[in-house]
Amino acid sequence: MDFAFLPIVIIIVFALVTPILSYLTQRRFKGKIVACWSIIGLTSSLIITLWEAWAGVETRFLYGNIIVVDSFSIFFSIIFITVATLVAIASYEYMSRDSNQGEYYTLLLLATTGMMFAAFASDLLVLYLALQLMSFSTYIMVSLRKKDPRSNEAAVKYFIVSALASALILYAISLIFGAVGSINIYTIATALSSGKSSSQPITFLAVVLFIAGIGLEMAVVPFHMWIPDTYEGAPTTVTALLAGGSKMAGFAAGLRIFFVALIMLKSSWSIIFALLALFTMTLGNVAALAQTRIARMLAYSSIAQAGYILIGLATVNSTGLTGYLMQILNYSIMTSAAFLAAALAAHSVSAYTLDDYSGLSKRLPITSFAFTMTLFSLAGIPPLCGFIGKLILFTSALQTNLWWLALAGVLNSAFSLGYYIRVIKRMYIDSPKVAGLRKVSEPIQFKIVFIVTTFLILLLGIYPTIALNFVNVAISNIKL
Repeated sequence: MDFAFLPIVIIIVFALVTPILSYLTQRRFKGKIVACWSIIGLTSSLIITLWEAWAGVETRFLYGNIIVVDSFSIFFSIIFITVATLVAIASYEYMSRDSNQGEYYTLLLLATTGMMFAAFASDLLVLYLALQLMSFSTYIMVSLRKKDPRSNEAAVKYFIVSALASALILYAISLIFGAVGSINIYTIATALSSGKSSSQPITFLAVVLFIAGIGLEMAVVPFHMWIPDTYEGAPTTVTALLAGGSKMAGFAAGLRIFFVALIMLKSSWSIIFALLALFTMTLGNVAALAQTRIARMLAYSSIAQAGYILIGLATVNSTGLTGYLMQILNYSIMTSAAFLAAALAAHSVSAYTLDDYSGLSKRLPITSFAFTMTLFSLAGIPPLCGFIGKLILFTSALQTNLWWLALAGVLNSAFSLGYYIRVIKRMYIDSPKVAGLRKVSEPIQFKIVFIVTTFLILLLGIYPTIALNFVNVAISNIKL
């Protein structure tokens, strides 16, 4: 076994042991034990992955060239494990009253495994199976609250849309195999670079299907309609995993497919991604402004953020690729923090709407501060991390004469301040409708999550070279 696979093996072993541990543990201790067990497994895996990144990664292909170990896969593995660890820590308290905690943490670990395999895949079929493992795990997590109609509705919509995405991706894989005779990502790139099948209609049809299938995973316009209902209906910690983890797996798959396998066809798909970026960021921000429920507002905000990230695919240059990975890293931290803050507000004081957030800073001061920092960062306010990612992406658009896309990004970022500041105003300026509400104790698990995410938002904003150096190493093997 390759040492780089040790983090995945650890998570798989912990996932397999979790249901057994849950079955053997007394009911009143079950939640705490399986939560701690999962956190230990994820933390161990994260430490080893960080050590691998620090020590340096030599690119190598394994198991008949279906797996590639490189700095890119390690980069995304760190993101996936970090998000899963934050969700697991917050779930210790959030899911403490739930009767399905054994299943919940097992599925959390399996979903993380699928995300990581998606980053390591150098074969389209392995990539497809990785996305399926991730999707099937998260389907069930969304529907764990069986007596909640909104949770059931969210799971059904998520399942139907993901099934469509799977069908489109699988059909695209079959077409590209028919065109070039291989489903290995690097073999496809070599075949297309030699001119083989690069101009066939079947190849262009495969490109369109890949855009649609991966677009559904990324939740970009017009493939976004499932996001608001799913994100609102799912347990909010699961929503944090979906937004900060599984959605980023779609972006990882998109980079492997378009920047590696189909790079020779960039003239065909780059303008499509430019238009998708424009429509996605605009519709997401406009729709978010009209929302009164926090979960739906954050859902539409996540759609808009996906639009910014798509600029990196549209520009097809080294600056855009750097901004693409930089913003993915920043977004995964920001959106996880935002949804986990919303989770605690809903869990502790039953705050779901804008009106419920009035005076929230007096009741949940740490949560409100972390949420405020996250919202400012999502808006791209310096010196927070959200600013540097957008700056690089907009610069890449200008470098490729897509000035209209850069202008749209700047205007959308300014527009988004409208609904972000509205939430902050409610928390710090408006008075609660019910007088005499007391401060609520904030669980230590959530405090840890908010301290870590706020620290990272500030650190990566003030000292972006820390992440930029890592990003530059991650993209060193990708030839544009």
